[in-house]
Amino acid sequence: MNTNERALQLLEQNRYEESLDQFQKAVQQERTVQSLTNLAWMYCNEMEEDEKAFPLLQEAISLNPTSPFPFRLLGEMYLREEKWLLAEKMLIKSINIAPSRITYYNLGIAYYKLSQFKKAASYFLMASDDSDYSFYGYVVCLIKDERKSEAKKQMKAFRRDAPNFVGEIEMADLYVELHCYKEAVTWYEKGWNDYFKDPHWISGFMYALFQMNDMPRAQELLQSLLMEKKQNIKDAKEDRDESWSEDDRKGYIKDELKHLKEFENMIKNVASLSHPDLEFTPSFQTDCYLFGCPSHHHPEYNK
Repeated sequence: MNTNERALQLLEQNRYEESLDQFQKAVQQERTVQSLTNLAWMYCNEMEEDEKAFPLLQEAISLNPTSPFPFRLLGEMYLREEKWLLAEKMLIKSINIAPSRITYYNLGIAYYKLSQFKKAASYFLMASDDSDYSFYGYVVCLIKDERKSEAKKQMKAFRRDAPNFVGEIEMADLYVELHCYKEAVTWYEKGWNDYFKDPHWISGFMYALFQMNDMPRAQELLQSLLMEKKQNIKDAKEDRDESWSEDDRKGYIKDELKHLKEFENMIKNVASLSHPDLEFTPSFQTDCYLFGCPSHHHPEYNK
């Protein structure tokens, strides 16, 4: 068993410090694409020490690797640092070696953050599965790119019974952005009982109801929210469950009071609600980039 294999075995056993020691030892023995990348992955994903991983990955890339792993990992680190242009460069290099759905998705994020919506739409689409969040991102980018007719057509492709369906409220928010208020109300109603009542999407729902001239339904829903929040606050004040710390209780009550006030303002001003901004805040995806990882059937790097 070589040093890399010992490090991976220890990692499988959740013996992180011992595993890190072996990955470090592998680098001391020989500074290769494999040893440098694996140690960098360990710093990134287990130790949360990106600053130690950067120089290792830069050195690994200077060796002209034929594997996408160091490029993918460095690209994801640049996304975390919000260095979009550097992320784009690394992710494209990794795709040129070996494309992957995760890398397409991450590159879509980089282009979205750079406001290059046409490119972002293309990569989100390549990364998408049936009705999932990546396909949602694709439609968002069509809207941002002023291709709203195309976006409306693509909305019909979403299936609520798909395994990775993005969600009813997300669908509703897209329809509000497209000024399709009837469809938006339908989807908000479908998701009403299953979502946390966040004031942002609730304001979108109320806006859509106002546009549909259905003020009675808006008032009914807001009144039910006021009652719910008041009851939550009352219950929290009376709850003496010891598993709930006093700080957690106070924080919860504070949040509920804040939302109560927002809903009270909303019920007074439904008619003056403005068109809500569409929220799209994708987080990058990652994977195992360990050379020799037995769990993911990764071979060791061939020099």
